[in-house]
Amino acid sequence: MEADDDFATRILNSLNGFSAEEQAEMIIAVISAALKTMSVPQIREVRKEIMSELDVRLPLVASALDLIDGQMAVREISGGERWR
Repeated sequence: MEADDDFATRILNSLNGFSAEEQAEMIIAVISAALKTMSVPQIREVRKEIMSELDVRLPLVASALDLIDGQMAVREISGGERWR
């Protein structure tokens, strides 16, 4: 897991030169791309971790949860077909 943490740290550090709004947009874009490659159980686990580890009142966190919920809804509607 340490390699994943190092990678995440490098990504977050690379965002330092951007405004808070641009950072939020970029983080949401990364999350969106990752969700499309994850299985439903993996997405549920990520959502669970976000809910337990982060302040859900923060707009970025709330947006990430909305994105996750939307991805789950699309998958449910699609009846298990692969959707991207």
